[in-house]
Amino acid sequence: MGDHNDNSGVYIRTPIEPREPWMPVHILKPAMAVVISMLRGVNLGSHNRIKMDALRARYESLKLRDPQTYIQSGNVIFRTEERNLAQLAKRIENGIEQKFGFRPRSFYAPLPK
Repeated sequence: MGDHNDNSGVYIRTPIEPREPWMPVHILKPAMAVVISMLRGVNLGSHNRIKMDALRARYESLKLRDPQTYIQSGNVIFRTEERNLAQLAKRIENGIEQKFGFRPRSFYAPLPK
């Protein structure tokens, strides 16, 4: 195994020693995690209303990739490089509170690869 710099100051542990010059470094980085977030108490009656296109846009603004919502449930599937679910939850909940004015309880689960 060798360490290779991807010119951003980040060293990447690779199984290839040495890395072939034609091989792009990005294929050696770990894949993004796919996570589902389930926001509790969203769109129940007239309380805590969020349009799903606005929710997807908020997730994108938080640097979460390819957010997809399920009907009007507040469930969102997305990709992220963040591995710490507690930090991810705090970032999402803070972002929702900032944008929509309430802080939903939420659950997060990484999906199997």
